[in-house]
Amino acid sequence: MPRTRFIFKTTRVLGGQTVHLRHRVPWLSNSATTTILNHLQTAKNMLSATIGVMNKGAIELVKTNAAIFFLIPNPPGPTEEQCERILNILQLTYHGLNSDVTLKLGADGNHGYVRPHRVPAGTPGSIMDGDGIHWTNEGHAIHIDKRDMLRNADLGVITLIHEATHKYANTLDYDDADDRIADFSYWLKPGLTTEQALNNAESYALFAFRVGCKQGY
Repeated sequence: MPRTRFIFKTTRVLGGQTVHLRHRVPWLSNSATTTILNHLQTAKNMLSATIGVMNKGAIELVKTNAAIFFLIPNPPGPTEEQCERILNILQLTYHGLNSDVTLKLGADGNHGYVRPHRVPAGTPGSIMDGDGIHWTNEGHAIHIDKRDMLRNADLGVITLIHEATHKYANTLDYDDADDRIADFSYWLKPGLTTEQALNNAESYALFAFRVGCKQGY
């Protein structure tokens, strides 16, 4: 299947950060551009706020949401090592989204994705999936569905964080076991383990979104 070509580009500077929006058609409205940039800023604000909370240790806000999204029993809540793992992925994601970034406005029927490529075992920064395949997202843009961005602010922010954890922190997806329904009350499919959740893109996206909301974003 031929890859979609995003030959048109809209570029904006957001607080010293250069954001490239790549699109299929020549024209991207100012209102659409502003909406997407606002979602990006909100995603960064939520990640920053969540990092601030995590730096305080396993406080009750962390414990409550870690139980929901990382399947860590509360009590006792996440261990120091688990807190460090969560914090590391959040920091990698925030710093990535806060640098110059390219967003391709088309996701081929998905909310978003980052297309990985296979690399030899031992390649710096690569990760091995459950099938023993080594891959990396380095050098690949984040694809997002423009319609989702414009129709649903919450979904837009969650999608940006989700895909950014793939690109900048090499998180994984675990089929339907990695997604929760709209009100976050249960996973679509049982079977996700705590160890998997600690490397699950959706867990981080929803964790940062919920903690960020509690912090006023």
